[in-house]
Amino acid sequence: IEKLASSLKFPLKKLFVVDGSTRSSHSNAYMYGFFKNKRIVLYDTLVQQCKNDEEIVAVIAHELGHRKLNHTVFTFIAMQILTLLQFGGYTIVRNSTDLFQSFGFDSQPVLIGLI
Repeated sequence: IEKLASSLKFPLKKLFVVDGSTRSSHSNAYMYGFFKNKRIVLYDTLVQQCKNDEEIVAVIAHELGHRKLNHTVFTFIAMQILTLLQFGGYTIVRNSTDLFQSFGFDSQPVLIGLI
């Protein structure tokens, strides 16, 4: 794992194995951290279910691939755009009494408008 991280210039500071088996039988791995304080987390179920070390390294390589391809950044940007579109859509329809009345509302509840 450390060799893989260094070959990809991933600044791995710590590697954790967490107790995921008490909550689920699902196996998982993920990474977190900012800048040079990156950490990799493995669920204990992943360690138990993998037949050998190569399988564990393959799962971690998959997670590191997300980082290398900037999936987190793209997802964050996409979510911000979606939020702007939702609020933009709300501002367009918030004063439309006909729209609210067509759904059976005499008033224009803000919460309903956001939905």
